[in-house]
Amino acid sequence: MHLSGYRFMWLVVLFDLPVDTRRARREYARFRKALLKDGFTRMQYSVYVRHCASQENAAVHAQRVKRIGAWLLQADPARVRLSGGSVVGDGGSVALREIARAWYLTPQHLPPDVNTGGLEVTAGYKPDRDAGTFSYASHAAVVAVDPATGAIEILDYAVCEDGGRLVNPMIVDGQITGGTAQGIGTALYEAMPFDAHGQPQASTLADYLLPGACEVPNIRVLHMETPSPHTAFGVKGIGEGGAVGPPAAIVSAVNDALRGVGAEVHDLPLTPRRILAALEGRIA
Repeated sequence: MHLSGYRFMWLVVLFDLPVDTRRARREYARFRKALLKDGFTRMQYSVYVRHCASQENAAVHAQRVKRIGAWLLQADPARVRLSGGSVVGDGGSVALREIARAWYLTPQHLPPDVNTGGLEVTAGYKPDRDAGTFSYASHAAVVAVDPATGAIEILDYAVCEDGGRLVNPMIVDGQITGGTAQGIGTALYEAMPFDAHGQPQASTLADYLLPGACEVPNIRVLHMETPSPHTAFGVKGIGEGGAVGPPAAIVSAVNDALRGVGAEVHDLPLTPRRILAALEGRIA
């Protein structure tokens, strides 16, 4: 979800606000650098902390807007709702711009108990569990091992992920697929060797191997949705579930393939050299 999904995610969690989405997009573009400069795009924290804080802020703002709108409509505040950029009551509606006009230009039209904070809201959010709410995932892999070359091919791969309430399932699928690709690199390709003098032996991408489109299979992603009791709307962090599981799943699948010849591997990455060494009876 790094950068690409932020615009959509913020609009989703703020959908209750009576705001023109075109203006929201402009404001997003103007403030994006400020919003992201502290590094909170990493792992789980975007939805878990920032979007929950946005939702909390939106709820406070909505109550203030509805209170002023109900007064202008001469309606019971408990019987009005936000819809289509307006506060709607039983007998009519009033647009957000009219509510803003009342606050900024005609304060004599405001209710006597109006919140003096106005239409600009600063609200904080602190999760019940500060350590985070982590997702759960199970990975399964089917591999083929070539005993002549030591090459490993992933024939099939599936992930079952419980990310709590999914705000945007497509972004979650992308996060899990990308994380799984990273985990495949950890299991089969990526290594940072050093020589006896401490000099790195993989200082370029010609030596530090990464999985590409030919190495990453079509990953099947299945979802369970168990809402977290510790967050504003049941979300969980989704960043870890894709990347952590592949090494264990792939090593287990490779060892199952080698079981018939009595070989076993343990060290990562599972390079062809280590596979051939295991087949020859040496420690891999």
